Amino acid sequence: MGYDEDYARHPAVFGKAPDPLLTEHEELLAPGCRVLDVGAGQGRHSLYLARRGMDVHAIDPSRVGIEQLAAVARAEGLQVRAEVGGWQELGVGPYGAVLLLGLLQLLTRAEVVELVKRVLGWTDRGSLVFVTTHTTEDEGCIERMRDPGEWRIEEPGAFTLPDGTVRTYLEPDELARLFASLEVVHGWEGKGPEHRHGSGPPHRHAIAHAVFRRV
Repeated sequence: MGYDEDYARHPAVFGKAPDPLLTEHEELLAPGCRVLDVGAGQGRHSLYLARRGMDVHAIDPSRVGIEQLAAVARAEGLQVRAEVGGWQELGVGPYGAVLLLGLLQLLTRAEVVELVKRVLGWTDRGSLVFVTTHTTEDEGCIERMRDPGEWRIEEPGAFTLPDGTVRTYLEPDELARLFASLEVVHGWEGKGPEHRHGSGPPHRHAIAHAVFRRV
């Protein structure tokens, strides 16, 4: 459970380039915007925005990932506050933007609902929320429903392993419903780009991604 071992073996488990959702909509961010990156990992999104003058607060439960992120930030003189911890420990904001990129699928459904509520405490009017997650059209979800193996099916699209590892896939249009109190600036669902995790084989996920604005 967790990514410490993966991060220790490979310097860019999820690649070095930021998610296209962020690069294609970064013009929405105000100059010097205060950004919260929840589940920052090795820092590909935090570092990208910090290099563009953003004031970034990065948090992740992986000590290895946060140490790697912080080392790069120090070497480049970037404004990044990198902390080991979970989103449950975060206080209130406000932040001009919150990144939830690749995080929701690692939470239980109850945790996803709680996280969405917490976002309101981290944001203010005009704040942006960037979200990417996997959907039930993903091959991983389909395969686990057909043959769960060690995975326990908690409900359709939600799985756990004995060590506590979680995978949750959202239903079509569920992401927009979860953030129904926010304005949809951009939303899309479909097959994501081909990519690798570390040195693993190339694959594609079925994803939902969106940019929301608090009004």
